[in-house]
Parts: sequence; C-alpha cells; structure tokens
Amino acid sequence: MMKYAAIVFIFGSLMPYSEANLRAVDIERNLFQLETLLFKEWAYDVNETGPCHEILNTFSVAASQFILCANAHAKPISMCRECFPFYINVTQSYEDLNDHSESGMSCIQIFTSQDRMEIIEETYHYIAGKKLEKGMVSSQQQGLWHKGNCESCYSTPFDKHSVLSATTVDFFARHAIVNNCFKKFPYRENIPRNSSKACEVCLPYYQNLSEFYEEYIMEKEAPFICDACIDIVDAMNMTQRQWGEKYNCGRKVEHHVPLLVMVSIVLCIPIVFYTLVRLAETSAEERVISQRNITNFLGNNIRRLSFNRRSRVSRSSRHVSREQFIQGGGGIDNPIQTLAVPNSEDQN
Repeated sequence: MMKYAAIVFIFGSLMPYSEANLRAVDIERNLFQLETLLFKEWAYDVNETGPCHEILNTFSVAASQFILCANAHAKPISMCRECFPFYINVTQSYEDLNDHSESGMSCIQIFTSQDRMEIIEETYHYIAGKKLEKGMVSSQQQGLWHKGNCESCYSTPFDKHSVLSATTVDFFARHAIVNNCFKKFPYRENIPRNSSKACEVCLPYYQNLSEFYEEYIMEKEAPFICDACIDIVDAMNMTQRQWGEKYNCGRKVEHHVPLLVMVSIVLCIPIVFYTLVRLAETSAEERVISQRNITNFLGNNIRRLSFNRRSRVSRSSRHVSREQFIQGGGGIDNPIQTLAVPNSEDQN
C-alpha cells in the first residue's frame, strides 16, 4: 500500500503544476523524486543483512569453489571425484534461493528481476545444467557436471549422501597398480617395439585393467562411451596412451610357418585346378536340342497339310493335261500315234 501511496503522492503533486504550465525542469525533478522513492521502497532485495543475500553469498562461494576445483583437476580429469562437495553446495544453495522468500517474493525472483543478464541462472546452468531432451530448443546449456556424466561414478540414487560406486573404486584401484608399475621404468625416446621392460613386467596389470574396463564399464554400466563417467574414460585413455606411445608396447607379431604354408596351398589350388582343366579339355560336339511344344506341333501339321494339298493339286493337273493331249490326236509328230500297234480287228 505504501508503494501505491507514494506514486499517488508524486503524481498528485504534479497536477497543480500541470495546470499552471509546468516547466520541463519541474517535471524532471518530480520524476527523479519518484524514482528515488520507489528505489527506497523496493531496495529490500539488495539489503546485505537480509536472508536472501546470505543465501546468494553461499551460492557465489560454492560456485567459485567448484569452478576452481574443476580447473585444478582438468588434467588428468578427476573433477567428478574431487569436486563432489562443491557441486552439492551449488545445487543446495540454488534450491535455497528458490525455496526461501522475502517480502512476498522468492529470493531467485528478487535477484533475477534486476538482472537482465541472468547471471545467477547462467552460473548455475554452467555448473549443474542438465541435458535437455531431443527436439527441445532452449538457451540453457548442459553443465560441466552432467557433461562429464559424473553421476555415473557414484551410487544411486544420486544425492548429497552418495558415495563412489564399487565399480569406480575397483577400477581406480587397478589403475593405481598399473601407474605404480609404470613409474618404475623411465621414459626413453625412439625405443624399438616392445623393447622396454615395462612391456613385460606391467603386462599382467595392464591386461587386468583393460579386461575390467571392457567388461564392467563398457558392457554393463555404459554401452556407449559418452555415458561413462569422464574420470574413468580419461584415466583409461591416458593409460592406453602411455602403454602404446610412451613405452611403445603392443602385441607381438608371431610367425606361424604351418599356417602360412596351408594358406599358400589353399590359394594355389584354384590356379592349379584351372590350369589342368585348360590343358585336358576336349572339344565336344554341339548338340541342338529342340524343344517340342504345342506351337511347333501345330506349325508342323499346318505345313504338312499345305504341302500334301499342293502335291495333290499338282498331280491332278498333270493327269488332266495328259488326257487332253491324247484325246486331241497329238499330230503326225506324235510319237505315241506313230508307234501305235494296230488292233486285231483291223488286220482282219
């Protein structure tokens, strides 16, 4: 009510001056008085003795401690194991800003109402922002803690009472044994393959760590490497790099003479086979096999009937022409008439 009374008072004081042709400087002076009065009325949100400001100080200290811890443990990455208490303080103080209120407004609303840059929100999401679901669009980014899947290193359900999981403890115990073995052997540049003593002495410990990582981390807890705790992934990558690059260790290439002989024989068999077939091949007569079907059968019968018809017509035409020739007398040059034998009645 006091806020509204102040506004009414200031604007009420402006009315007489408006009627008397107020000058611009008077209006400006009264507006300045209004701004000063409103600021004094709503200045509780920056009061250093208020509860909201105390929670804000706690959040600021926790955020700075976490960022300092994360940078200090950036290489090799051990942020998830070393910065857990500071992360819990950040999330707890941020929840307190949302849960506590002052003068009818939550603490987070008080600080963000005068903060157009949303520094508190951006700081929190930089540290503890969660990954959004696919398809959702937002300016909130994924925080360092969730980007490294740090919760995978701890027991479930994850809260301030969580501890490192048994798998995480077991992995780093094996990892420490491998590192202690590596420390016994100095680094030498440009050494031949598998010539370092570390390749022989540390091999059982390295294989033990690799098998545990593949079986319990990659297969059971994190089928995808992006779901595994970043402390474990980085530790395994560093160990593999030391094994393969620093000490130049790796699998020995063994020569199996019997296996090579068998492979050579198998590869030569097709060549020998086709060569013998080429030399021993004989020419074979090509036989054409005609396929009998109803179309061929009808075609052959039609051609046969047509041929028989033409043959009968030809024979009958020849027979008719011969008879006509005989009946016509032929002529004196007709050999049949010349050589004809006289009948017996004519001789009598």
